[in-house]
Amino acid sequence: MLAALERAGARSHFEVLGISHTASDAEVKEAAARMSRRFHPDVPLTEEVSDLKRQIQAIFIRVTEAYDVLRDRTRRERHERTLGIAPMAKAIPPPAPEPPKSGPAPAAPKAPDPESDALLAESMWKEARALLAQERNWDAVQKLEGALALAPGSRVNHAVRFLLAQAIAKNPKWQKRSEEILLSLIQENPKMPDVHLELGMLYKRAGLRARATAQFQKVLALRPDDPQAAAELKALA
Repeated sequence: MLAALERAGARSHFEVLGISHTASDAEVKEAAARMSRRFHPDVPLTEEVSDLKRQIQAIFIRVTEAYDVLRDRTRRERHERTLGIAPMAKAIPPPAPEPPKSGPAPAAPKAPDPESDALLAESMWKEARALLAQERNWDAVQKLEGALALAPGSRVNHAVRFLLAQAIAKNPKWQKRSEEILLSLIQENPKMPDVHLELGMLYKRAGLRARATAQFQKVLALRPDDPQAAAELKALA
């Protein structure tokens, strides 16, 4: 169960199910069914694991999400692209058909569509915001992780990363990664007051007063009428 819980935090749906990215549809279904039987919320818990009910539910949610994506060919191929896997890279590729002796050449495989990926990332970002509003933080983080590699460098990608930093900052164990994401956004564009404000709040929670003060000052330099930054600076004075 602990191994399954560790895999549940993986970005790869294949890793969540414990299968290779070359797994067939039947293997995906078999792996998901096996894990669902073990971690279904209705399965009675023994006394030894009764205090891990929430973690077990989290595993079941991730297994369900992984199966939903991998059983759909289009969504699976998008997911493979986010992992840097060529969608057609399978264990035993089918033999290439003989080219016709006459007539037009067969069409080349379609390249990834940046516009389509950006729209998908925006849709996933909106879904993650709704999940956070429902206090389903784990589900929102997984949704954002899936959108992270889509449309790199775009406005949508920046929004995805900012929301991901906010979401994972709720977990004390993930503060460092939240900081890294926020700093990368500032490095790309230092004139984002909301990012400086979030970073300042993160430093404040960590007890880093000087760093927090510097970030709140940057917020006011970019947005002089920001009431939260002004209040935070006054509290730190």
